[in-house]
This record gives sequence, structure tokens and C-alpha cells, in this order.
Amino acid sequence: MKIKRVCKLCEKEFLIYPSRIKRGRSKFCSIDCFKDSRAKEKRICQQCGKEFKAFLSRINAGGGKFCSYKCMGMWRSENFKGENSSHWKGGKTKRICKQCGKEFEIKPSDIKQGGGNFCSNKCHGKRQSENRRGENHPSWQGGISFLPYCSKFNNEFKEYIRDKFGRICFLCSKPESEEGRRLSVHHVNYDKSCMCNDNLTCQFVPLCRSCNSKVNTNREENEQKIKAKMQNKLNGWYV
Repeated sequence: MKIKRVCKLCEKEFLIYPSRIKRGRSKFCSIDCFKDSRAKEKRICQQCGKEFKAFLSRINAGGGKFCSYKCMGMWRSENFKGENSSHWKGGKTKRICKQCGKEFEIKPSDIKQGGGNFCSNKCHGKRQSENRRGENHPSWQGGISFLPYCSKFNNEFKEYIRDKFGRICFLCSKPESEEGRRLSVHHVNYDKSCMCNDNLTCQFVPLCRSCNSKVNTNREENEQKIKAKMQNKLNGWYV
């Protein structure tokens, strides 16, 4: 059973078998219309004013306005921006910086993602340093960073640990030569006084700057991670 279609060139209604539609042969009512659709007509580019030729089928479909994709892109960028764009969402929103009180503008999409509180990274950093220090910081451990190290934890001992592990980071295997500085020596149990306490066993590993920074968050998890790796590689190894 044939299906009704409309010719893309002459806009005449015609009948065609579904099998021909599946093969993409349902655009024109006749061979003559198909041939005529391949004919070209002179046009003037709406962007650069250059004369060019376009297929009649493209012209009838609403095309044939630009001589190239470049000109079409330039025209769209000039005429479809701001309020003229189909993606226009109302523009930027005015906000007041919570740090300096200055008024600034920000995209609504940034506000949805939790932004819009500060006018700059500088103001955001100041607010963080003022309100996320000491007991207000999520990594606060009760002030243990101010506790003194055991006197036995000296430069000689640190060099001993670095040499024992081949002067590479225990977690990422980065060599000390690439670090550009001596590797940090990390207390696995985070107890600075363990070497001076006979009731405690101590474990130490050398770490690069990046890994040493990472292990100071989620301490319990990182302690177990390092101990498991030491057990696997070194059978525990205690000082």
C-alpha cells in the first residue's frame, strides 16, 4: 500500500511504496524534480555579501543564505547572543560578597552549584582562613600539631628511615631525586611522642610532599592503609 508524501521541490503530493521510503527515495515526486533540485541558483551571502550558488532544494528548505559555514557561524555569533540567543536565561544575577560587601554579578548556573557568595577567590580565601581554623576546621585533631616531637626523632633517625626505604615515597614510589627536597618521615600512628614512650610501638615511612599532605586527612583510614601495606611488604617492621 502506497503512502502519501510531499515533493520537496514542487510541493506536489504523490504516492510512494514504503520500501522506497526506507531506501531514502521519497523526497521528490519525479526524476525531473530530483534533477531540478540538483540545479543551483545564484545567491548573495547575508554575512560577507559574496555571490555564490546554492542547490534549489536547500533554498526551498530555508537554506542558501550563506556562502560557507564560517559566514553562517559569524552571522549567528553576531545576531544570536545575549537576549537574542535561544539559550538566554535572563543573564547574570547581582549578589553581595559576604566578605567585602561589594556588589558583583554571577551566572544563575554558578549559584545553583553553590557559588555566588564571594566576588573573588581572594575574598573566598580570606573568609576560609578566618572561619575554618583551629576548632572550626574539619580536620581539627584537638591541637596535637602543637605537641613537641620526641627528642629521638632527629635528623639522624630520619635519614635512617629514608635510606631503609631506598629514598622513595612509600605510597606512590616517587624517588627523592624527583621531589627536589628530602622526603618527609611520617609517624604511622600519628603519635609524636611514641619513640619516647616504652609502652608504644612505632612505625615510620618516608613520604613525598603530596602523600604526606594526603595522609593528614582521614587519619584512621590512612593509618590502616599504611599498616596493611607495611605488613604485606615488610612483615610489619617496627622500630
